[in-house]
This record gives sequence, structure tokens and C-alpha cells, in this order.
Amino acid sequence: MGNVAPGTLSATSTEAVNGSQLYATNQNVAKGINFGGTTGSNNYQLGDTINVKGDSNITSTTVNGGVQLGLNPNLNVTSVTATDAAGNQTVTNGGGVTITPAAGGNPVSLTTGGLNNGGNKITNVAPGEISATSTDAVNGSQLHNAINNTVGNVAGAVENLQNRMGKLQDDSEAGTASALAAAGLPQAYLPGKSMIAVSGSTYRGQQGYAVGMSAISDSGNWIVKGTATGNSRGHFGATIGAGYQW
Repeated sequence: MGNVAPGTLSATSTEAVNGSQLYATNQNVAKGINFGGTTGSNNYQLGDTINVKGDSNITSTTVNGGVQLGLNPNLNVTSVTATDAAGNQTVTNGGGVTITPAAGGNPVSLTTGGLNNGGNKITNVAPGEISATSTDAVNGSQLHNAINNTVGNVAGAVENLQNRMGKLQDDSEAGTASALAAAGLPQAYLPGKSMIAVSGSTYRGQQGYAVGMSAISDSGNWIVKGTATGNSRGHFGATIGAGYQW
């Protein structure tokens, strides 16, 4: 049967269609389905099996009605870049983590070479252990307390030294006062005579005193002299001597 007019193509049409309409339909079916990716593309015909495969980070599973894609819980990527709404950027790769602030501050990075804090303060540091073997970081309050304790100990030691030096000076001045008192004792000077003498002295606020006894033999050749001293620091001393003159 020829010369058939094109029939209506619709879900409810009961009209006859001609060969050209059927040909056009077959051509459209023959085009198949085109799939394109980031690189390359493929064409699949009706009846072909389309395999959806992921890489090591993406899994694919056939389920009723389609294919289910999943993300590997252990991702393996070369680099990850995250940027928030403010423009702050965090880059994580095999070399470490680098955080670059949007406001133009210095980047902060943690790599195998260590931490580069970009000149920023490290805050909220927990108190570290303080011991001969500790490798913990210490915070500002610990250092402040350590300095205060050290300064306090040094100040106490200096004050103690000053006190000891002051006492030593007082003892020295009192000793000088004792020597002056001993030097001020008179002694016997005539043959056959004896003398008991006392004397006192003061030197830079310290006092000294001395008691002495001296005697000369009848011949005038022998002289004997003994002295006892004391001072305001509670220190005592004594001397005794003898001499022969001719």
C-alpha cells in the first residue's frame, strides 16, 4: 500500500504511519546514548551493557533500578583544597597542611620540616611538665612564675649576703675597737714595779675595752705584760708577752 499520508505520532494515536516516519524512528533509535566524561566520550546502543566504574576513591554497586555510587572511607588523593565563605584557604597534601588567611596574613604550615606559625602567637597552651627530662612546651604563665621565683630566690640570697656582709663589717669594726683599747693600755716602766690598767675605745659605732697587767723585774731587764679585750659584738681576746732588755 503506497502513498500513505504521515499519521499522528502520539500515545493515543490510532492512525497508520508511513515508511518515512518509521525510518526516522529507526534512525533515532540507532543513534544510541552518548556518555561523556572529563576526558573522552562513548556511544552505547540499546541492549548494550554500560559498566559504571570508579577509581580507588569511588565504588559502584548495581542495585534495583540503577547503580549506586559510594565514596571510599579511606580516600587517597594528591591534594585537597578547602576554601570557606570568607576566603580562608586550607591546602592538605603529602607535604603537610597550609592555611592561608584571606585577610593577607602570613600562611601557617605544618610539614615534615616542623611548624611555621607565620609570626602568629600560639595561644591556649596547656601547662607543660617542668622537669629535667621534659620536652613539653611551657606557656607564658609558667615562665612568668619561674622568673618571679628565680628573682625572689636571688633577691633573698642577695639580702642574706647583705646581712652577712653587714655583720662581718660590724665584727671587723668591733675588732678594730678592741685593738684600739689594747693599744691604749699604759704599762709599768720602772724596775721592780707592776701596773694594772684598763682602757676603752670606740670605732664607727662599735665599742672596745681592755684590761692589762704589766711588770718589770728589779733588774729592769725583764718585762711581762698580759692583756684581755672585749667589744660590743660580744667578742673577747687575750694576749700575753714577755721581753728581755739590755
